[in-house]
Amino acid sequence: MRTKVVYILVSSPADYYTEQTVFSMASLRKHNPAAKVSLVCDRETYGSLAGARALVKEMTDEVIVRDFPETIDPKRRSRILKTTLREIVSGDYLFLDSDTVVCRSLEEIDSCDFQLGMAYDCNRKSLLDDSDRDTIERCSKICDASIKGMPYFNSGVILARDTAEVHSFYHEWHKEWDVSQRAGVILDQPALCIANINSGLMIGRLDASWNSQIKYSGGPEKARIIHYFNPSSGLEFHDSPAAFFIFEEIRRHGLKAPYLTELLERPYDALSVLLQIKKDSLGSYCSRDLLVLWFSRPRLFMYLSSLSKFLKSLKF
Repeated sequence: MRTKVVYILVSSPADYYTEQTVFSMASLRKHNPAAKVSLVCDRETYGSLAGARALVKEMTDEVIVRDFPETIDPKRRSRILKTTLREIVSGDYLFLDSDTVVCRSLEEIDSCDFQLGMAYDCNRKSLLDDSDRDTIERCSKICDASIKGMPYFNSGVILARDTAEVHSFYHEWHKEWDVSQRAGVILDQPALCIANINSGLMIGRLDASWNSQIKYSGGPEKARIIHYFNPSSGLEFHDSPAAFFIFEEIRRHGLKAPYLTELLERPYDALSVLLQIKKDSLGSYCSRDLLVLWFSRPRLFMYLSSLSKFLKSLKF
């Protein structure tokens, strides 16, 4: 794989973004051992990557650090790094969000014809229509023209060639994002949509296997990259206990646990289930033994999970 893979990390010991990145990098290395990996972070994050958190640096070939004024909060730092990434990293790259898991070889990206490529948001197969009212309304805050009938891409996986046209696109994206965040829309995808329109619909559509968003239906059966959406952001432990347990395991012990190895070996049938275990089943009792049970006796696990839901429904 000649195209380098890039991650952005803005993190502190109070969150699990670093552990998510480690897990994603581990999955990348398993299926693409020769891939070159770059990590882009802010100075504050870099200073916090000590002790167990230093593992993320050990898994990269290059760390690029950017300075920010203290007045810029972490969420905005992350968006700034993302919308200016083409100016920070040299060479062609495939950007991956931290909440991704690589499931197989990505070397086909080397032969992709697009200068700039992404998959549609929410595994959608069509352009924006009346059913996308929230997205259209969000974009209307930063653009007078309607985006109905336009493509809407997910920015969790981005192929970006090192060309003048792509550099120009990123300049437009960052400019629109600055307008967006001043209007109270800090998300980067509405600005991405507007930048794409302004640039003559430059973004090429990668098929959904490159960014299979498991929160939504319609994803491919055999994804190249699973995008499970960030349980480290805005959720409590009881909403996604298995996810938090996995990240805490990585924080305390790195990638040594055998069940983490199994997760990487069985991403299609394991990851999407484990990261979606909710509080209405066995998830509220999440533990190392529970995860081992899932791998060793999946039928028993599903039986106990169903029994747990039934007993809770009785409300003794």
